[in-house]
Amino acid sequence: ILTICFKILRGFHLQKQKITPAENQIWLHKWGGYEILYEEIEEGSLFSLAYMVVYIIRTIFFFAIIANFYDYPLAQSIIITVINVVIFIYLLCCKPLKDLLTSVQLVISEILGNILTICVLTLAILDSAEIEARSSRVTIGNVIITTMLIFYILGMIFLLIKIVLFIKAAYKTWKEMRALG
Repeated sequence: ILTICFKILRGFHLQKQKITPAENQIWLHKWGGYEILYEEIEEGSLFSLAYMVVYIIRTIFFFAIIANFYDYPLAQSIIITVINVVIFIYLLCCKPLKDLLTSVQLVISEILGNILTICVLTLAILDSAEIEARSSRVTIGNVIITTMLIFYILGMIFLLIKIVLFIKAAYKTWKEMRALG
């Protein structure tokens, strides 16, 4: 499945580079329903184009790991932490999104997600080693709660920023249209 997805993305990338504006309209009409896969993505490299596919596969793996490794919480935690760190590195190296604000929001979300997975990994290690460490567990729990609180607050802040930017752009467009008659 992964190979097929990358071949399709490679085809998108190569085809987009070789077409004329008229052919581009035909291409957009043909693939218009799939713009979510490429619309806000940087077109500089295949790795950038693969952004949505990588995230979809990551989500599938996450649920597969949770379901199939239910009896092995340490293995779950290790695999999910490794996947999250790899995705974070991918985001930093490829910078797949065009919009700076969305990119910043995504990187911050990944940082917070990595903090959470590291906390869960630490708890899984403590459980696996049968270490009580009550004060450490309480501290980790507080870190998890604080991280989730920061995640929700930052989500609201980014939403407000995007609403303000939308209203500002709509007002500018309204003024321009009004000036034209």
